[in-house]
Amino acid sequence: MDHLLSWLFAFLLLFFVLSLVGYQIICLTDLEVDYINQYDAADRINKVVLPEFVSQGVLCFIYLVTGCWCMFLLSLPYLVYNIRLWKRNQYLIDVTEIYNNLKREKDQRLFKLYYLILLVVIAIFCSLLIAKSPSNAGFGLDQGKGFLKRYACGFENYWRCSMHVASSLSSSSSVG
Repeated sequence: MDHLLSWLFAFLLLFFVLSLVGYQIICLTDLEVDYINQYDAADRINKVVLPEFVSQGVLCFIYLVTGCWCMFLLSLPYLVYNIRLWKRNQYLIDVTEIYNNLKREKDQRLFKLYYLILLVVIAIFCSLLIAKSPSNAGFGLDQGKGFLKRYACGFENYWRCSMHVASSLSSSSSVG
């Protein structure tokens, strides 16, 4: 149950990061169609960049602590990219250069958005596997309470279940 709660918390944190990136895209789109001026757009975006970076770091830490290695490894490139932007002081939008870099900034955030949507889909899949897995989906893979914690990422559990079903189907077809 505690692992399911950690997954739900991580899912909410992932949704928070997704909404921050979506807000930045909306601000850049509003700037592109002249709904807001460049000063307001840069101010709004720069206010949410630091919470995005911190929440992404906390999300990776949660995945690391809970032992969800696949999700941690999938989230790590995004965190490394954010750290690289931070070290190079390229994480804030410059008001004087915002129109020159508008296409690049928008494409960068759209890529982040698509990447986060992929992580959300994987997190939903893993959460469903964890929630559904007290009997391990009826595949006879019950190896005690530690099984769920070891294979909570989903890919390993899915692979094991698929291999078990395939082997049981092939053994049942060769018997009959």
